[in-house]
Amino acid sequence: MSHASTLSTSLTAFRHFRAAAWLRFAILGSWCLFAAGCNYFSEVFGPRAPSQHGFQLVGTPGLPFSATISDLDTSWKIQGAIPLTILVINATPPLRMVLTKLRDDDYSLMSVDALGGSTIVYANEASQSFATTQLQLTSTVPAIGAPANPDIRYLVLSPFGMVVNGTIEDTASLFQVYATAPVVFIFKNPNGPTTGQFTENNIGFGPMTVQLFQNGALTSTVTNGPNVLIPP
Repeated sequence: MSHASTLSTSLTAFRHFRAAAWLRFAILGSWCLFAAGCNYFSEVFGPRAPSQHGFQLVGTPGLPFSATISDLDTSWKIQGAIPLTILVINATPPLRMVLTKLRDDDYSLMSVDALGGSTIVYANEASQSFATTQLQLTSTVPAIGAPANPDIRYLVLSPFGMVVNGTIEDTASLFQVYATAPVVFIFKNPNGPTTGQFTENNIGFGPMTVQLFQNGALTSTVTNGPNVLIPP
């Protein structure tokens, strides 16, 4: 999941800004092409399901990072590479992300956006060597919650910019999800076994790969297109 020409300082900063801006446009813009009203999330869930919340990580492509996400009572640790969107299903707001750059340079840029509905509600960025930044969503998280148990994550990989939608469900609720890959859907407090179904909206990008992680272990991988059912 995780995994660089000497220029003037001003030119480097401009290119970082342009790269981050382009990535935001690519992620948000591509969704606007395929989602009525350009909703960032579908916002249609099962009877007791609250809205999704999450974070969008953009900046220098391929930049490795580590992060801790915490809602009111639960936390998740993630290591990966930019760009990546992380959405928490069934979160208990508020939500916080602490993000650390894992590269020893002063020019690779990482930017994190807090997402609420169809809007980037907060944004923060840093480029210093091993920089750390954080964002709070809706209000202040009083303390880092206990590690999720169970820890259920669906990682959707594909050529960058592929728009996917689908459902993630347990034995009690069904959640409609919508995102641009690559994206991690974290399912908080599922009731029993879970299943994910994903469909490519912009067919032609090639097959997508979906991986299911349970308590840190990769338990299922499915590559197909335009539809993926996982576990199969």
